[in-house]
Amino acid sequence: MEIKGSKVLVVEDGNFDRQFLVELLKEEGVKEVFTARNGLEGQEIILKNEDLDLVISDYNMDKLDGMQLLEWLRKNVNSKINKILFIMITAAPPYDRIYGKAKEIGASDVLFKPFRSQSLIDAINDL
Repeated sequence: MEIKGSKVLVVEDGNFDRQFLVELLKEEGVKEVFTARNGLEGQEIILKNEDLDLVISDYNMDKLDGMQLLEWLRKNVNSKINKILFIMITAAPPYDRIYGKAKEIGASDVLFKPFRSQSLIDAINDL
């Protein structure tokens, strides 16, 4: 995926992590970065911005977690929405179970916190 000029949604309940991701993506040339604090907010933004290129979502959040958001995205009847690329990020063990389930549902990639900035950029570029 070409990161420059893209539209990305960051769904992250941690203020520091959310701001870090926004700044990193803007430095890499992302055209628009939307943010949400949980999966419910993420759903609202996705429905209003069907032309998103990528969702980067934390796994462990209140109200609607990252796995539930991913499942909703992949089951959505809107063919634009259900094809949006999705990277899950998590610090919650067990990593192998989360990785397996996310990939099974349709995550484009899964990253484990802490990760280096370049690891995220590489993951996006490889999509």
